[in-house]
Amino acid sequence: MKAGPFYANIYSSVSHPDSYYNSSCRCWLLSVKLDRLNGADDSDSESTYWFPGKVPPPRVSGLLWSSSLTEGKPVDYHAYALGTKGSSRVSTVKWFQGASLVQSTSAPVVVGAADTVFTFIPPAPGSYRAELSHDGGVLKTTSFEVKADPNKPVPVPPAPVVTPISIGKKPPVIKGKAVVGKRLKVNLGTLAHSQVRVRYQWYVNGRKIKKATRAAYTVLRQDAGKKLKVRLVASKSGAQPLTYITKAVNVKRAS
Repeated sequence: MKAGPFYANIYSSVSHPDSYYNSSCRCWLLSVKLDRLNGADDSDSESTYWFPGKVPPPRVSGLLWSSSLTEGKPVDYHAYALGTKGSSRVSTVKWFQGASLVQSTSAPVVVGAADTVFTFIPPAPGSYRAELSHDGGVLKTTSFEVKADPNKPVPVPPAPVVTPISIGKKPPVIKGKAVVGKRLKVNLGTLAHSQVRVRYQWYVNGRKIKKATRAAYTVLRQDAGKKLKVRLVASKSGAQPLTYITKAVNVKRAS
C-alpha cells in the first residue's frame, strides 16, 4: 500500500441530532471516512469516534386546548418537546387580545415529561392569539375567538345616593304683619334647596283655607282675632316627603 494524500469526510449530527447523541455518555458520534486521492490502491477506510459534547436543544411545539372558549373560563396551551430524553428548553407563551399583551408566562419544557401547561383566563369576549416562543423567536401562533358567557350576571348599577330632606337650623316661619289686608309670606329658611319642591296649605284656627296654597297669603277680615299657620310638604326625587307645620301667628283685630 503506497502512501499518498488523503482527505477526510466527517459526518456529524447536524441534520439528525437525536440520532447521533448518546445521553448516557453525553457524547457525539462522528463517522470519519478517509479517501485516497491517487495511487494504485484506491481503497478507503471509515471509522467512528465518540467525543464529549453538550445535549442538543430540544424542538418545542404546542397546541391550544380548551373545553369552552368562553370569557372567564380557563384556556390551556400544552407545550411539548422532542429530542434527547431529559433535555429541556425554557419556552414562553404570550397571550394577546387584539394588539394588546394580556399575559406572558415562561416555563421549562422537558423531553419525555408531561406537557408543560400554560393557563390563561380570557377576561372578556373578543379575538385572542397565543404565541409560543423561545430564545426570542416565535415558533407558533394560534388565534382563537372567545364568546361571552351567557350565564354571567348582568351588573346592576348601584342606587343613587339621595340626601334626605332636612329642615336644618332655620325652620320655615311666617313673615309679615298679621293684620287684615296685609300680605304674609312663608320664609323657608334652611329648607330652601333647588332640588326641593314645596307645597303649601294655609290654615285658620285649624281649618283649611280654600285655595290658599301659595307661599304668600293676604289676611282677610274674617281672619281677625284668629290664628294662621301653614302646612308645608317638601319633596324631591328618591327621598321621602317631609311635612312641617309652622308656628301660628295671631291676626290682630281692627282697632
